[in-house]
Amino acid sequence: MLNPKRELFRWGPIPGRLISIDDWSAIFQLYPGRLHRFCWSDSYQIFRNGEMLFVSDMHDFERVAGRVFQQIFDRKSLTRYQKAWRTSVRNLFDYCRSITATRLSGLPDRALETEWKKFHELLKHFWEPAVIPELAAYGGAPELRRLLSRHGLNGEALQTVTARLSAPELLSFYQEEERDFLKLFRLRSKTARYKALKNHYQRYNWIENSYGAVQFLTLADFQRQLRDRKQGWSQRARAIDRHIATVRREKARVIREYRLSKTICRTADRLSLAIGWQDERKKQIFRYLHFQELFLREFSRRSGVPLVQLSTAMVSEVVSKPTRQKKYEWRRRYKYPHVLILGRRVHRVLSGASARKIVRDFFQTPKPLQRKELTGIVAHSGSARIVGRVFVVRNHEQLKRFPAGAILVSTQTAPEYVTAIRKSRAIVTDAGGITSHAAIVAREYDKPCIVGTKYATSILRTGDRIAVDARKGLVVKL
Repeated sequence: MLNPKRELFRWGPIPGRLISIDDWSAIFQLYPGRLHRFCWSDSYQIFRNGEMLFVSDMHDFERVAGRVFQQIFDRKSLTRYQKAWRTSVRNLFDYCRSITATRLSGLPDRALETEWKKFHELLKHFWEPAVIPELAAYGGAPELRRLLSRHGLNGEALQTVTARLSAPELLSFYQEEERDFLKLFRLRSKTARYKALKNHYQRYNWIENSYGAVQFLTLADFQRQLRDRKQGWSQRARAIDRHIATVRREKARVIREYRLSKTICRTADRLSLAIGWQDERKKQIFRYLHFQELFLREFSRRSGVPLVQLSTAMVSEVVSKPTRQKKYEWRRRYKYPHVLILGRRVHRVLSGASARKIVRDFFQTPKPLQRKELTGIVAHSGSARIVGRVFVVRNHEQLKRFPAGAILVSTQTAPEYVTAIRKSRAIVTDAGGITSHAAIVAREYDKPCIVGTKYATSILRTGDRIAVDARKGLVVKL
């Protein structure tokens, strides 16, 4: 379906599992035509060793993304999409209030399967408007760069202004959680602090969920954070409080300095809106994954299929009493690479020799390169040129061992990288643009960040000493 010799759009590899993204994948067949007619171009979702990689034809992808970005310029269309989004979120989580481990365990098999279908029917309505902000963000970034280039900006100025103008004027859900958590330190009474901590736990027990895993956090986890994050809390709280004002001030400054037109400003505003909406979408995804995991644990208990194997299932395959053939298929997917084929006429999983061929063609393993410099896109310039030691992250184990003060180098970052990003001095990635996860979080934490270098994980090794000049998009191996 895809030609590996053509220019490709790649997202990942990041930690991921099939069951976490299968509802999203159905947009290729189920959703276009009701609220809108947009979906991703034909694609592969490749799973290998707990990682996932999304691949699509770059030309087809950019064409669709550009059309979606133009669509949100129409105020009526945007209002309709956002109204559908708010309604779908409200309906989904109104239903989720009834999902508890105790209730699910008491349901007969057929009733459990009925509830599972209800849950995913609501997710269809969730994903129909939820595809809009992601595609719009991807379509808006090149359009903003094109307008700025026509205005006469290039090089360092083009990268810096694009990053400044595209920054969302909202706190991300990670910043919201951290802001609320830091308020606990202002409470002097132990009783009041404990009560507030319990409320915080109930609101944010999903905060470490991701496409790769669901973490059922406990109150004790938040209590440990309360002990570990006491130092420097007031400075961090002030930084979060100042963040939005700083973003707006920087936007106003570059608009004045470069005398930017109303068309450029309007384009930047829409791109910023799409990026902020995309972050809100990610928050709601991680919330609903908590409830999906409750279902999966109950199905795993009844079927005897280990949860890690059940996580390789498609939504439509999950039942209380799966066949022997289906259990065998899940074991194979867990053990070997598998590929979800996505298109307007196809939505199926490949395994075996066919999947291995796609993996060989598209899932590239970084090969060592002998180069001293690499360049990329300025996602956030930070305050200065940074010199430090590299720590390369490719999996969860390396992520857990990330040392404070190192420079984070990765193929691409994902939500579970936030703790490492907080501890890092700078961020360098192979893939991504100004709307990527690394770019957004780097701006939130004021970390110098260069994305889209293509070869960072091929050139740099853990322990290497490098200089990161995020004003110029330059990384130099010292």
